Amino acid sequence: MKPKIQIDLTPITESHLEKLGFEKIDDENGEPGVYAWMCKLPKDNPDPNCMYLISSYNVESNDIGLNEGEYIVELFDSGGLGMCTFVEELDMLYFVLTKETLS
Repeated sequence: MKPKIQIDLTPITESHLEKLGFEKIDDENGEPGVYAWMCKLPKDNPDPNCMYLISSYNVESNDIGLNEGEYIVELFDSGGLGMCTFVEELDMLYFVLTKETLS
């Protein structure tokens, strides 16, 4: 029998997004206290129209089946392409897209 490998997965939280260099963005409709997080691809990209990763809004966790304070991150406007719920997935996705490390 093959040994089982267990990898601990870390849910994405605000503290992780801040530490990884994501920027907080306010809700487009101006809803007070509602925000998401974004990160350009790559982080230092000067192009204002570049691709980026975006999180779910801070008030959506219960609606999307996450614990309070947890986020989903995906490629912006991609219909769920690259969806990540764990920091380790997010690190891998960023590396695959940019050939750079996120942290």
